[in-house]
Amino acid sequence: MGDAQAPFEPNKRMFRLVPSEYTQRECRHSPITVNRAKRRITCRSCGSVVEPFDWIAALVERHEVMENEWKRLVQQREVAGAELEELRRRERNAKARVRKWENKARVLERRPGVDSEVRP
Repeated sequence: MGDAQAPFEPNKRMFRLVPSEYTQRECRHSPITVNRAKRRITCRSCGSVVEPFDWIAALVERHEVMENEWKRLVQQREVAGAELEELRRRERNAKARVRKWENKARVLERRPGVDSEVRP
């Protein structure tokens, strides 16, 4: 990045402004511009200079929230995968039981003098 300014949007949060350069006390906008030459973070919406530490803290906080959500989703996927495997096992067992009873019914149908009733 040879450019002195890079746009970035962390999250919707209120940031304190640098005291010597603010015209208002707080900025609630998320799009910012990073000016590397002046070493400043500026709001792209209102032009206020944002307190860098607060902005970085908000970025870290958002990262932690996203990481926790990621872990929760991975765990949820693992549980769903285990449940799916259990359902597949039950399906295989049910199909095997059906085949077994169909075979027994065919054998009984072929025997002369045996009731048509299938007994378990």
